[in-house]
Amino acid sequence: MARISKPTSQPTDQPFDIPDDDVATPVPVRGGTAGVDSSGPFLKQVRDELRRVTWPDRDHLTQATIVVLIVVVVSAAYLASLDALFNELIGWIL
Repeated sequence: MARISKPTSQPTDQPFDIPDDDVATPVPVRGGTAGVDSSGPFLKQVRDELRRVTWPDRDHLTQATIVVLIVVVVSAAYLASLDALFNELIGWIL
């Protein structure tokens, strides 16, 4: 039987008994090299999948980049105008 101290609000030196079948047993852990042997097939699958991807051409990529930049600039201008407006309103209130 394992013996541990009974948890109480007052410190005590009297242990109590716990049946051995209630004591947690350690779980075996796999070694640090687990999964290393299976990385070869995974990387081959990644390479095969990347070959099937339809990559954008230069014109499409340029157009998408321009759209993103325009959306970012418009969003920044909108947020800056809201910030200035609320700054003036708070200044007027205070």
